[in-house]
Amino acid sequence: MKMILGLLLAAQLWTGPTVAVGVVEFGIPVVETEYVAKEDEPTRQEQFMWFYRVVNGKEQKRLWSVTYGRWVTDWIDCD
Repeated sequence: MKMILGLLLAAQLWTGPTVAVGVVEFGIPVVETEYVAKEDEPTRQEQFMWFYRVVNGKEQKRLWSVTYGRWVTDWIDCD
């Protein structure tokens, strides 16, 4: 039994580097694409959203990037 397991392990280690080639041969395509915008296609712009709060009677605002999901600015006092 140990000898069979040893042979199976050796066979697996020996065929390991060829697994990626086998995946392509069995119909699972490996696609590498690069997106290039066309001249007539509009580019996607980053979208923003202002958030407001009131602290000690003063209104403040902060800019949020909807596209990247992060704060763009610190809290700014509104005049």
